[in-house]
Amino acid sequence: MVATLKAAEGLTVDQIKLVIWDLDDTFWSGTISEGPIRHIKRNQDIVIALAKRGIVSSICSKNDESAALAELQKSSIADYFVLPSIDWSPKGPRIRQLIEDLNLRPTNVLFIDDLVENLDEARFVSPELNVALPEILETLLDNPSVSGKPDRALKRLKQYKVLEQKISEQSAFRRDSKNLIRQSEIKAAVLPPIENDIERLEDLNYRSNHLDSSKRRVGQSAQLLASRGEREKISSQTLRFLVVGGFNTVFNWLIFSLLVWYFGHDFYLWSLVIMYTLGSVVGFVLYRRYVFPVTGNVLKDISRYQLISFGPFVFNVFFLVTLIGWLEFDPVIGQSIFVVINAIWSFLGHKYFSFRR
Repeated sequence: MVATLKAAEGLTVDQIKLVIWDLDDTFWSGTISEGPIRHIKRNQDIVIALAKRGIVSSICSKNDESAALAELQKSSIADYFVLPSIDWSPKGPRIRQLIEDLNLRPTNVLFIDDLVENLDEARFVSPELNVALPEILETLLDNPSVSGKPDRALKRLKQYKVLEQKISEQSAFRRDSKNLIRQSEIKAAVLPPIENDIERLEDLNYRSNHLDSSKRRVGQSAQLLASRGEREKISSQTLRFLVVGGFNTVFNWLIFSLLVWYFGHDFYLWSLVIMYTLGSVVGFVLYRRYVFPVTGNVLKDISRYQLISFGPFVFNVFFLVTLIGWLEFDPVIGQSIFVVINAIWSFLGHKYFSFRR
């Protein structure tokens, strides 16, 4: 890449996408701080012609900002410039920041200034920057590096104007980013994914036809989200079952143990019936409310619950009769063994049958 300081040397550079103009004795004739200036129509025509080729223009000038902008407003040409930088600070850092703000590379930018020291400073800060003296303006539009692409609707200029507005708004809050967030009134909530949300997200992303960061269709990500949400739901449900099921098991065991202790070992079958009756009521309420929270037909849920619970009850009777009547086990010890088997059966049965929706 070769950049030039003189028009006679030409421009052997990449395609120019941005031209940065100095004002005094460059864009116009004269210096604002020293007296009246004279607008150069040729330069205004160049800015408009560049815009119609998709090449935008900006300004980097050492001047009083209000005076310079007032002079530009005297003609409609002011609207063709994006992010003008007008103050008394060094130009090199300002040009570098301007290029970064517009998401460009120095090799695609041309800076025009009447002072060689300003060009040298800009090149020192941005070595790949293309620079030139105002003499180049006489033949600039004929140079292949600014051929651009036809853009008579000025779409590219309008895009950069939108970017200019965003940067202007960000600059207003640059020193107080927290205040920017507060004024944005953004409200966020972390909620577990539900099926309707996932289907809506997948639909929106299929319409936009974008890829996510993992290079997979977002539909796949939605499926992953759904599976992750299901895993989290299962994990939470398992924990709630352990708490509620543990309480219900201890509750049933205590009822059975107290009845056997009070009435004697021979009363173990009646103790089991009473335990089953009370435990069914307490268990149904706790499971339906906290472990498998559902709404709807209560009677239907009760009938399903009893179908799941009655089978283990019958097995529990034969289990105790075998251990106590034939093997002469202690009833409390025998019931303690059975509760472990019953806990696994209860979780699976109530999850996939009693409270299934």
